[in-house]
This record gives sequence, C-alpha cells and structure tokens, in this order.
Amino acid sequence: MAKITPDDRVLKRGSLPFFWLGDTCWSAFTNMTDAEWQDYIIKRTAQGFNVVQVNALPQWDRCGSTLGLYPFPTQDGLHFTYDGTLNEAYFARAGRMAALAAHYGITLAVAVQWCNYVPGTWAAAKHPENILPAAMVEPVVKKICETFSAYDPVFLISGDADFETEQALQRYLWVTRLVQK
Repeated sequence: MAKITPDDRVLKRGSLPFFWLGDTCWSAFTNMTDAEWQDYIIKRTAQGFNVVQVNALPQWDRCGSTLGLYPFPTQDGLHFTYDGTLNEAYFARAGRMAALAAHYGITLAVAVQWCNYVPGTWAAAKHPENILPAAMVEPVVKKICETFSAYDPVFLISGDADFETEQALQRYLWVTRLVQK
C-alpha cells in the first residue's frame, strides 16, 4: 500500500520510496476493448510507467462508448438512471482490467468521483442530471472499493475539481471517509 511519510515529503510502497511515473487513460473502462487495454498496459510497462490514472466512472466530457459499457442504466450513453441499479458486468470487467495492470506491475490510480458526479462543481453545473444522488454515493463508493482494492490501487477521491463550494467539499469528505472505511 502506498503511504506518505510523516513529514509529507515521500510516497512509499512498503519500505521503499515510490516514484510515480503515471499516464492517464481516464476512459479505459468505457472505451477500450480488452485487447486494446492489454496492448496499452504492455506498452506503458515497456516505456517504464508504473501508474495509470483511470476514472472508475465515465467522465462527463469523454467520448461516447462504442462498447456500450456503463456503470449505471442509460438509454443514450450520456444520461444515467440512478435507480439503485449497478451494472455488475461493468465492474467485473473493470476488475479484470485492474488485475491485468497489476500483473504487469502497473498501479492503478482510480478516480472515485470525477467532478461531474459531485454537486457544487463546475462540471456538475454543465450536466446536473448526472450528479450522483446522495442515496447512491455509499453503494457506488463501496462497489468501487470492492472492485479495485485487491489490486492495491491508489484511490484519487476527486478529479478536475476546483473545491470552490461547501457542497462539493462535503461530498468529497464523505467519499474520503467511505474509501477509508
């Protein structure tokens, strides 16, 4: 597990300093085939990368999924139905992708709540219909943690957030507590 030293100066994995050489592949779980993911991971490993930063959930400005893979029910791939249903196949596939990354020595840095899911953020203002309802926060965060924890990820609580509103700060603090639990 990655930890920051008490002086807040060094990231360590176990007893060794960990130099984070990361690439971003934010929409991997919605937009990459299994073969594309494997090729990507093998290439990044060969290039010396040790971290890949991904979104657990689709990013608001991502291109639509040609694979039709989403964590929630959707009719158009842009607007989600938050009825308590999670697409188990989406999370199972994401878990397999995480296992492959771990097999090649890549640490996933998983963004748990990109700003488009969080009320009071600039991205949520653009698409308020996709703000994750409070009733869905705990089950979604729990599912994300269950899906990835076995692969020793770094959980990034937010993504592209400006932290300008109390509403956003409270949501991110809540998500942080849930991930810590």
